[in-house]
Amino acid sequence: MSLTQKLLQIDRGQFQKEEFLEVKAKKLSEITGEEVVLKFRALSGKEYTSIASTAVRDKGGVDYSKAYDVNALMICEALMEPSLKDKELQKHFGVASPKDLAFLFFPGMELTVLADKVTKFSGFLEEDEVKEVKN
Repeated sequence: MSLTQKLLQIDRGQFQKEEFLEVKAKKLSEITGEEVVLKFRALSGKEYTSIASTAVRDKGGVDYSKAYDVNALMICEALMEPSLKDKELQKHFGVASPKDLAFLFFPGMELTVLADKVTKFSGFLEEDEVKEVKN
């Protein structure tokens, strides 16, 4: 059987099944006194590229001073529960945007670690690729 014939037997819906990543939130768990599990969805290629491009300089190259903001934006877009876009949550914590809520909930390296997990889960950073680039 050819590959084309095999593909014709696959239901398109199998490509559209949404999977979720669950990760413990360190700071939120400390503050609430119980384990807080965050629920993330994978970012699409368009979403990931759009967010990552905000750290690119006009003349090319990466503006590393924007890396932390990019990480926060990835978290804001991928996080399903709790939604950082929730206006009531933003108002309650006195922040102006989802990104500000991400900075509050996930301080320091926690934000970066979560963004890396979302990036890997979304298929944009594989362990093999990291090793290959280092060599």
